[in-house]
Amino acid sequence: MDSWESDSDSDCDSDSSVDNVTFGERMYPLMEWRDTAPLWIWSSDGKVPPNAVAGGFDKELLFVGRFIYKSALTPGSVYPSKGVCCAEWGYGERKNSDYEVLCGCNVVWIPDSKGSVPAGALPAGKSEYGETLYVGRVQYQGVTIIGKVHKSHRVCYFAYNGLDLSDASYEVLLVK
Repeated sequence: MDSWESDSDSDCDSDSSVDNVTFGERMYPLMEWRDTAPLWIWSSDGKVPPNAVAGGFDKELLFVGRFIYKSALTPGSVYPSKGVCCAEWGYGERKNSDYEVLCGCNVVWIPDSKGSVPAGALPAGKSEYGETLYVGRVQYQGVTIIGKVHKSHRVCYFAYNGLDLSDASYEVLLVK
């Protein structure tokens, strides 16, 4: 059993509680963490900390991650079963087995579009030109994929099955 699938008898902080979320046909427990700041925790090879922020689903629960590619710090989706974080960069899907995972915070996803991000959106990366990138997610072919909102490009970029894709309508991650 993976640590994020643990039951309420886990050794988690006493300020946490376990709730369930359903993605697809399966129900997953989600940790709710109170009075904590968001943290980016280094991980690798598909591992995710027990308080990782889930944000997508593609045959498995996906987690909010980021990694450096060239000179950009790029948000994307951590796929535990594949052992990588996947992100869009420069007209392609990039994968890295070393990445950071967003942990220790409550989040909400707010619908937005055309490069806009709501007040309070979490800055999660930088483009190769120094532009702030935000965590976004999109619904695509029946899955929910985590990507990056690039304001000046007016889209959320995401990678899926080796493709570099974008959508002008997306949800943006905010920390509660």
